[in-house]
Amino acid sequence: MEPGLTPADRVVVSSLAYGPRIPFTTSRLPGLQTPQRGELVVIVPPFSQETTLVSRLLEPFVSFLTAQRVTLHRDLYGARVNGYMVKRIIGIPGDTLRMSRFVLSIKTRGSTDFVPEQQLIPFHYEIRTSVDARGWQETFPLSGNSDEISLRDNEYFVLGDNRPSSSDSRSWGALRRDRIVGKLIYRYWPPRTLGIL
Repeated sequence: MEPGLTPADRVVVSSLAYGPRIPFTTSRLPGLQTPQRGELVVIVPPFSQETTLVSRLLEPFVSFLTAQRVTLHRDLYGARVNGYMVKRIIGIPGDTLRMSRFVLSIKTRGSTDFVPEQQLIPFHYEIRTSVDARGWQETFPLSGNSDEISLRDNEYFVLGDNRPSSSDSRSWGALRRDRIVGKLIYRYWPPRTLGIL
């Protein structure tokens, strides 16, 4: 998520914003709001296995005791992975999207025109789009260009701010609403970057 967030940043995440999960179930309580375009969110990526009840119970303790250096989450091949990612919501249900040079253009529900993402998001954020790889061509798969896709109900399109280096909806498609864990609301570390996100 650089430059907006760096690996050393520590943040507060609100699970109440979108509705906390009911313990020992996959159900949620009603949230204070629905996920909005431009918000930074914590997600469970689609390539991460559904966790067992034991893992869901133990993960917070393991994470706390190891200062978030160890996780019980595993990918589809059984390797340990960080079970959570931070991404920015760019597309919301009902949008039609297309990408050119890593920048998304959006046709909102009921509209006939595509608009660059920065015009629809009410605050500034920096997008990194430069690719440093030798021999890179815009025609390569996952190169930052895509055909139109439409988002159904409960589907979101999430991207990292450092687009060429991000694992996001460009590679694994739209994200289901139930994989959004919470909203980032405050950065408390390092002290020089303290503030609301």
